[in-house]
Amino acid sequence: MPIWTTIKDPRGVDHLLGTADDAPVNWWTTNYGGSQTPQQNYIAFVQTPFSVISQLEGKSNPQVGRYATKVSTNYKLAGISDNKTLKKMNVGGAWRWESKKAIGYYGVADSAGIYQTLDTNQPINYKAQNYFDAFVAYKTSLWNNKVKASFQFNVRNIQESGHLQPISPTRTACQTRIASSTRDSSS
Repeated sequence: MPIWTTIKDPRGVDHLLGTADDAPVNWWTTNYGGSQTPQQNYIAFVQTPFSVISQLEGKSNPQVGRYATKVSTNYKLAGISDNKTLKKMNVGGAWRWESKKAIGYYGVADSAGIYQTLDTNQPINYKAQNYFDAFVAYKTSLWNNKVKASFQFNVRNIQESGHLQPISPTRTACQTRIASSTRDSSS
């Protein structure tokens, strides 16, 4: 890095405007018309994530909840009715619980008040969560009872409708994530 950060651009800053009469500039700290200089880009996308990985080395991953439990059930409707259709159906559900987990980290401001590093000792925690799932299944035979088939409709996170979770390193609500989107269903 010491060599890369000292390379001079002989064209100067004004070469983007069509005039190349400026003195050479350090490319590492020069903005070439984008939103960031190469140095700012490196800090945001390489140095900061690598710093988090280095700080967490040898520690448990706070982004995985420490505890979790799952309970599921399945009930064959054949036990409650003599109806031909209901005898081929199953219903069931599940309850899942996860303890709190980190979804980001608060930042540490430098002397200029700019947040360039993250502090893994100050995680942004997502609270413990309960999830409820349900399913309905139907068993049948196809092609003159030659092939047995089962069709199942699943709904995950029945109670969830989604909400925003602040994740900004600056402790403000300027950055959020969708904590859980609309419920998932599949068949």
